[in-house]
Amino acid sequence: DPPQQKVTYAGLKRLDGDYIAILEGDDYWSNKEKVQIQISFLEQNPGYVATAHNTVKVYEDGKIPSHKFVYHPDIKPTHRIDDFINMTSFFHTTSIIYRNVFCGHPPKEFASKWSCDIFNTVAHLTKGRMYYMDLDMSVYRAHSGGNYSTLPEKKGRIFNIEGLRRYN
Repeated sequence: DPPQQKVTYAGLKRLDGDYIAILEGDDYWSNKEKVQIQISFLEQNPGYVATAHNTVKVYEDGKIPSHKFVYHPDIKPTHRIDDFINMTSFFHTTSIIYRNVFCGHPPKEFASKWSCDIFNTVAHLTKGRMYYMDLDMSVYRAHSGGNYSTLPEKKGRIFNIEGLRRYN
């Protein structure tokens, strides 16, 4: 089987819709209005290429209580590329809807094993800004079968930094 990034890249090359939302099989959206809320914002604000919101992290083993992802305590509504490069901004993939700014021609780096969530966001933010909505609309399930959720936090950050370094 091809690596996940190559499948994602092939899919991005075929996309002809206006928006992109990524939902991995073990996560879910918890608000039935999520897509409409985010797309409505993007339709009304052409300077933004993405919107994001809060994500609740649920631990399948139940050893840790569910909680929101910890974002910066003074989280701002508008985020730019440098916020993600400096790792002062982060949103879980399930929360983001992107405008299809690459229109079937995504950067070839999307096919790399180093193409991570932060890389995806940074690539899109080369074309505009991201808007944060203070709404809980998705759930990230952490479990023993997850590739990223089983990494210690430090290793996960190093992986993301290495992906950005290689893209640069």
